[in-house]
Amino acid sequence: MKRPERAMLRIWQIRLLGILVIPYFLIGFFYHRTPELLWILVGIVTGIAGVLFFWILPMIFDRYAYELDGERIVAQSGFYYLKMKQMEKSHVQFCSIVASPLQRLHGLVTLRLFAAGGSVTIPGLKREEALAIQRLMTESEGMAE
Repeated sequence: MKRPERAMLRIWQIRLLGILVIPYFLIGFFYHRTPELLWILVGIVTGIAGVLFFWILPMIFDRYAYELDGERIVAQSGFYYLKMKQMEKSHVQFCSIVASPLQRLHGLVTLRLFAAGGSVTIPGLKREEALAIQRLMTESEGMAE
């Protein structure tokens, strides 16, 4: 199975750091008169951030994979348990390729395939690879020649 580009993990980690600015700001704003409590809360938030940053996000990233043959795509992901989604080429209704500003900076996109019963999302693909998968999964049988 193929894996997303490693730069996607860095993008997730940068997003996490941006999100962590909010608790640090709120702690500093509301608990500035009690420095002992301030340091305890900062320690707790830093510990949670460290666990997320160095353990959970890499574990989630390492579980992302996808495999493509001519008729279907299989994507796996998960944290506590491995989740596998399969979508047949004939069931795909539409496909979208999206990219956040950080993804564009690293040259990556996220591919989303939609069908009547659900969707398959594959983050961290190079744009050319996502376009090739999109072409393969959305081409009709009569026009394949």
